[in-house]
Amino acid sequence: MPKTSSVRLTDTSVKNLKPQNKRFEVFDAQVPGFGVRVAPSGRKTWIAFGRQHGRRARATLGTYPAMSLAEARVAATEALKAMRDGVFSSDKASRLFEDVLSDWYDREQRNRKSFRQVENAMKLHALPHLKGREIQDIRKADLVRIIDRVADSGARTQANRVRAFIKRYFAWACERDLLDFSPAASLPKVGGEQSRDRVLTESELRSVWYAADAIGYPFGPIVKLLILTAQRRDEVAGMTWSELDLDRGTWTIGAERAKNGQTHTVHLSPAAQAILEQIPQRSDSDFVFTTTGTSAVSGFSKAKARLDQLSAVNEWRLHDLRRTAATMMAERLEVGHAVVDKVLNHRSGAIRGVAAVYLRGQFLKERQSALFRWGTFVHELVNLDN
Repeated sequence: MPKTSSVRLTDTSVKNLKPQNKRFEVFDAQVPGFGVRVAPSGRKTWIAFGRQHGRRARATLGTYPAMSLAEARVAATEALKAMRDGVFSSDKASRLFEDVLSDWYDREQRNRKSFRQVENAMKLHALPHLKGREIQDIRKADLVRIIDRVADSGARTQANRVRAFIKRYFAWACERDLLDFSPAASLPKVGGEQSRDRVLTESELRSVWYAADAIGYPFGPIVKLLILTAQRRDEVAGMTWSELDLDRGTWTIGAERAKNGQTHTVHLSPAAQAILEQIPQRSDSDFVFTTTGTSAVSGFSKAKARLDQLSAVNEWRLHDLRRTAATMMAERLEVGHAVVDKVLNHRSGAIRGVAAVYLRGQFLKERQSALFRWGTFVHELVNLDN
């Protein structure tokens, strides 16, 4: 049955509706099923409830005062008739935050290399506070509180990442005509964010290596290869046997997996090859690091916490191993910055401007030499007591 009421809505009565702690709805006696929803923010949305093919149907018609009461009654009458006739449809049938989020993932985010980062951040920081709310009822103040919570925990860089993801989400909703304007359009950026410049000391690097020994497969070997290859975490974790040529001592990361979209050859030092040779190859999977056989390992938080506990090294991230390797190659081993950039597979770095046009070589021999020397350095560092 449609929602009924004994009170006929008027312009004055709608205008005088005051927001409460929870959203509420007031229905119209003139058009059964037609009403107005008032959000805690004060936003007033015209709605219509009916039945189509025996199932409950809902239409979101517009907002007050952009859509007048008279216009909303006409729109509701048409929508309710379409429901009764069984022909009502809307690509805006659900505007709940989590439903639009799922659609955003499928249509715009899932094929991006940053998808897992976006999904994890939204699940951890946005969903707990916005789930069950219609996106047109979400205000800028709601989003500011989410960003502030992250920043107040001390994760100011993460707060700005969450801000960027939320802005991207609401901008997409506007592009899809799900919203008239984005509540995130002018979200303030968190100040005081500092760029990461953590470089582990030789002693800390040693401790992390020993801790990696203790936690074992799959995360232990991953950490060691992060140190020895200076590649990105997800690139190492997603390594496949078909990418490896252990006879030649190379690992080729395809363009589809490399962050910068460029195929990248990594030379495996004897120390790196020794680690890989100790890992048994599963007959049912091409992944080097897998517990299921169907996908690469993920979820590094527990392993990282264990590394912190065993190594007693504080305030560091796995990505800092890459920075540490690059810094020590340049400073301890005097590897040229251009070669280090190529080892890291940076699209642009030490070679810029006119020089970048002419110096298109990949420095393959120099890169091999750098990683071999780095492998020897690490091997000697972690075997000081032997």
